[in-house]
Amino acid sequence: MKNLCIVFCFLLCSVSAFSQELKATVTVNSTQLSFADPNTLKAFENTVTEYFNNTVWSDEEFEDHQRIEVDFTIFIKDDPAPSQFIADISFQALRPVYNSNYKSPVLSYVDKDIAFSYLDLQPIQNNTNSYTDNLSSMLSFYAQIILGADYDTFSPNGGEVFYQNAQDIMNRVPTTVAAGTGWTREGGENTRFFYIENIFNPKIRNLRQSIYEYHRMGLDIMHKDQDKALAIMTSAITTLETVNKTYPNSMITQVFSDTKIDEIVQVFKGGTNGQKDKVYKIMVNIDPARSSTYNEINRL
Repeated sequence: MKNLCIVFCFLLCSVSAFSQELKATVTVNSTQLSFADPNTLKAFENTVTEYFNNTVWSDEEFEDHQRIEVDFTIFIKDDPAPSQFIADISFQALRPVYNSNYKSPVLSYVDKDIAFSYLDLQPIQNNTNSYTDNLSSMLSFYAQIILGADYDTFSPNGGEVFYQNAQDIMNRVPTTVAAGTGWTREGGENTRFFYIENIFNPKIRNLRQSIYEYHRMGLDIMHKDQDKALAIMTSAITTLETVNKTYPNSMITQVFSDTKIDEIVQVFKGGTNGQKDKVYKIMVNIDPARSSTYNEINRL
């Protein structure tokens, strides 16, 4: 009996040493579909939610309040055959800012026209180390880049191992599945392939460093030294400008703009005139289509 108690305590401690990193909310919407019924879509929504929230993605210990909040929307546009779907998937991951109630978006991502199959109550597999199906690879890839983006904000290039996992997932997708579906160079410029290509491209490396500075050395000290925080965040955005000149219109700079546009406007309303002018010019040059939104930086 004593030995059984020891084994039980060991197993309990082993389980408690690991915890789920993600705290995902998943919403599945659809147009009028030909084959799928609402019960299947609800089961799919629950399966995806459980997959993200119940999978342990690393050997790090996470308290519940430290889990990364992510909002997923899966919009199913078509079901061309039974159990076959085409969808747009978007998500936003949030990061708490130190000593505040504010949560900063660290990654906003949109993936369009994804084809996958799903049978009612079909399990989703963690495809980090093997390939089973496109849906499992897709969702495993998202989990890894979310962790990579989050960890990059807490230490310089801290998300490296997760980005490497994402690259491994991508490389394991069979060529018969990968061609033209966002896993390869031929899939377009704003795809999973180019997201990972950008992450490991030496021309982009300084941007990842600046993302750490923007968050950990900027936002996280805003509560005690706003002037210093804004100066560091301005410097980080200046690095974004340099990277954009070296690698014009890269996917990562566009993702940064998509993720941070509202935050940058709100934060730099409190900056000096020089900071406002500098940040405004940089962001409008990188993201000219939304210049009217950046105009708010200078509005009294």
